[in-house]
Amino acid sequence: MSKLKLTKSWEALMIVLSISLFSLPLFAQTQAFRGKVVDEKGETLVGATVKAAGSTNAASTNTSGEFVLQVPSGTNKITISFIGYMDLDRTINPQQLNLGVIAMQRNSKDLSEVTVIGVGYGSIRKQDLTGTVVTVDAKVLQEIPSANVFEQLKGRVAGLDVVNGSSGPAITIRGNRTIGNPGADRPLVVLDGQPYYNFIENINPNDIKSVEVLKGASATAIYGSRGSGGVLLITTNRGRIGQTVTSLDSYAGISTLEGNLALLNGEQYAQLKRDAVRGSILQSNGPSESNPLSPKEREALANGVSTNWVDLYTKPALQMDHSLRVSSGTEKTQFNAGLAYRNNDGLEPNINNNRYTLSTNIDHRISKVIKFGASILLSLRNSDTGGSGQIGTAQWLTPLASPYNADGSLNYFPMDGTQDATTLSPLVPAAIPDSYYNNTRGFLNNDIIYAELSPLKHLKYKFTVNYNFSQSLQGIYNGINKGSIQTIDKTSASTTNNYSYRLAQEHLLTYDNIIKEKHSVNFVAGFLTEKQRNENSTSSVTNVPSDAIRNLNLGLGTFNSQSGSLTETGLISYIARLNYAYASKYDLTASFRIDGNSALAEGKKYTSYPAIGLGWVISNENFMKGLSFIDNLKLRAGYGENSTTGSISPYGTLGRLSAQNYQYGGVSSGNSTGVRVTTLVNDELTWQRTADYNLALDFGLFKGRLTGSVEVYKQRTTDIILNNVLPPTTGASGQATNLGTSENKGLEITLSSQNIRDLKGFSWSTDFNIAFSREKIVALPNGSPFDINTGLFVGQPLSVIYDLRRLGIWQISDSQGINTAKSATDGGTVYLPVRGQSTPLQYPGQIRVEDFNGDGKIDANDNQIIGNFQPDYTFGFTNRFAYRQFDLNIVIQGRMGFTTIVPYVSSSNSGINGWQYLNIGRHNQPVIDYWMPENPEGYFPMPNSQFQGANYSTLQYFDGSFIRAKSINLGYNFSDKLAKLFGMSSLRVYANVTNPFIIYAPVMKNSFTVTDPESITNINPTAVSASGNVGGYNQNTNSGFRGVGISPGLQTRDFIFGINARF
Repeated sequence: MSKLKLTKSWEALMIVLSISLFSLPLFAQTQAFRGKVVDEKGETLVGATVKAAGSTNAASTNTSGEFVLQVPSGTNKITISFIGYMDLDRTINPQQLNLGVIAMQRNSKDLSEVTVIGVGYGSIRKQDLTGTVVTVDAKVLQEIPSANVFEQLKGRVAGLDVVNGSSGPAITIRGNRTIGNPGADRPLVVLDGQPYYNFIENINPNDIKSVEVLKGASATAIYGSRGSGGVLLITTNRGRIGQTVTSLDSYAGISTLEGNLALLNGEQYAQLKRDAVRGSILQSNGPSESNPLSPKEREALANGVSTNWVDLYTKPALQMDHSLRVSSGTEKTQFNAGLAYRNNDGLEPNINNNRYTLSTNIDHRISKVIKFGASILLSLRNSDTGGSGQIGTAQWLTPLASPYNADGSLNYFPMDGTQDATTLSPLVPAAIPDSYYNNTRGFLNNDIIYAELSPLKHLKYKFTVNYNFSQSLQGIYNGINKGSIQTIDKTSASTTNNYSYRLAQEHLLTYDNIIKEKHSVNFVAGFLTEKQRNENSTSSVTNVPSDAIRNLNLGLGTFNSQSGSLTETGLISYIARLNYAYASKYDLTASFRIDGNSALAEGKKYTSYPAIGLGWVISNENFMKGLSFIDNLKLRAGYGENSTTGSISPYGTLGRLSAQNYQYGGVSSGNSTGVRVTTLVNDELTWQRTADYNLALDFGLFKGRLTGSVEVYKQRTTDIILNNVLPPTTGASGQATNLGTSENKGLEITLSSQNIRDLKGFSWSTDFNIAFSREKIVALPNGSPFDINTGLFVGQPLSVIYDLRRLGIWQISDSQGINTAKSATDGGTVYLPVRGQSTPLQYPGQIRVEDFNGDGKIDANDNQIIGNFQPDYTFGFTNRFAYRQFDLNIVIQGRMGFTTIVPYVSSSNSGINGWQYLNIGRHNQPVIDYWMPENPEGYFPMPNSQFQGANYSTLQYFDGSFIRAKSINLGYNFSDKLAKLFGMSSLRVYANVTNPFIIYAPVMKNSFTVTDPESITNINPTAVSASGNVGGYNQNTNSGFRGVGISPGLQTRDFIFGINARF
């Protein structure tokens, strides 16, 4: 038995040895060739196929454009191919395994034919496209390092307008359509094929592969009511067939104040108070001084004290962003996994924001018939903002106060001895952070699972489920601060819990085929459902016994209040779309969608959206063959309809009752509680609809050196949902009704040029886009030509300024003369009122406005439309330079021809929006050019210590146009040899400056400081003086403003250093 075992062992050993010896020549018969594939501009091509001639051996380039290919011996040629580029045959030599950099040339005629782009519920060849779809890829997005993709899209797409605000960016595509509610016109965000309604910063920009922007109803109608404002299709990175690629994208930097608001120093502040007394005398208000310098301020002035509170309050902020991603795949299975961390401090103390994201996806083909996959996005955000928001106080606080006492302790009450003696120093929150707690933790889980069946050739069925869960938990604690909270019974704490979930399912059937090489057919039919639930609860207490408890155990405090809400909505949809192309010349797209929305009443829940698009590829016609300089020329036309119910709350059509006290007998003991109608049943409310026409010409010239498009569009929106005022006898003040109509039309131009392709290693390319949009109101409820209370006027843009028109400042020569009697008693020259105006009486140094109707009185009849917040045009201009291993990208952005507000030079309230402006000399002010008898050219009125004059709102309107350098990014690409020394396949290091400088901004040419001329939302105007309106602003509720304004707050300039490494 032992001999038999030994014999078999020897036999096994000989077999292994024979196989090994036989394998040696096999391995010797292949060689590993490596290289890097780039385009004509020297930029890497990811996913290019490299194949050995005469064999099946092939490889794909990684994210650095590099490949490693096993080539059989005796092979002397490889072929490199990539979509949109001419196949390249390369002769190889076994003595030179490193092929270096291989440049491919673009095939302009074929590019549009084979490029596949997402259009919603599938993709089609770009050549067959009839709607307007613009693609922004990852390389373009990453030219602006940012926490969110919206910031990266600024200036990149014609007609896409991004305006920052404290509540996040406001985005519109092709202007506004919904009267009185611009939020209803925001674009739909679609993440990996599924609608995404969450905070955009939950998505790590480094995970994004591309963003497709769908414009016009012929492209967006397939998304129904949710796509009325356009659609942003965000596609994240997925696994690819080929070698495993590990990517590290990391940067760190510093954020600084973009500029400091110039405020009065100590001596200027004292002079303001002296000038205010002179103004009071001159304008016949007497010699009294309402807010003289306090004894401490006079002492500080004598000692040369001049405190810049903003410099003490703010500090440079650190930020860092790290992303690690692994991607790989085989023929059957591909995967991608990414982990990211971001952390940034605030310019104010106690502020920190961080984000953790995990994104992973897998695609697996079980057989030729069955495929499935899944995507998971997890995001955790933490935001600490306790004690923030003191910048306004720091700006208006007296400079004649020391921030610290003589013993070095913090001066808690720098305004001691003045009317604002209880105002705390803005430095207090940093000194006692435990008394200022405000933490918000946000969590997101977005899961997408799909299964795909291909039972027949060209036919595919796909079932997708999307589950989205998000939660936001906010805890607030206000502890003893020695100011407004001096005892435990005044402390307070609260917890707010918001959470929502959404469950959507999607059934899609797709038929895609090319018949007889001329007929291209792509047909999609689908059924979709969606349910969303939102819940909110808030609890608050007072009398919190300890800073350590904060909001962790509200039961230890004294109950104050509790509230909550719950809403559920549902959507059901049916879709169908046909794309047909004949002979790569003639294209037809027809789509139809039906939506049913639970928010509407029975009989009004459903509506449909037809759309049609036509395309003619003129360059493929025989009569164009002689025009060799034309690579591509296509005419597109489309019509579509979509709608929205964005102005309707989930239960807005149901009747509502509210508790109401009824009083009997004339005494409180006779009160009884009953109910009254506050909202009427609304059975007739229906969908707001937009009809959209689009005409476009796409072109490519000079072998791809110049490409672009010119588009015109027109939109008409009807049945806009507005509040219709009802008689008080109904119990309801108003009812949402389909009563408004608006129109919008525009022109968009997009150009891309390759100015220098390769001049001794130097290349230069340019992207440019510009968009003109004109919106107007066509009809308002009940045929009214205007609604002043909401700032709406037929024939005007959707957000206008209706106010008095400022002409200047009344001069001494306008006065009726000197009041000699009062001058003798008041200790200075007192002037009589100006001539020609009976009401109100005004004096030299006060604001002069236009008497529009010429009746000698200034009142509501003199209001007129003096501006609007819609830009005449927006544009973006990007230049990319490369010289050997260096690259430089400069992004320029502009918004031109609109009015903005600057409330901090006109406001009557304190805070970041403004001060009690020149309010009897009470607070510190921006450095401004105010009128004095010695300065008659002053733009602003003379200060007055006794009286705040009228018409201050007219001072806030300025030309908001600006052109700015948005980003400058300079990079260096290490050679392959040097990168390999660090164990990397490629390495790029870069420096970036965000918001480096302003090119043009008229508002910065005034006497006051503008730290950043780029207007923002979420800033309120100064209320008008004569019953006018500014962009819908309601001063009673401090809400409704639809315009933009300039803030003196915390705009930043960021300096960033980073790396892009591939392993």
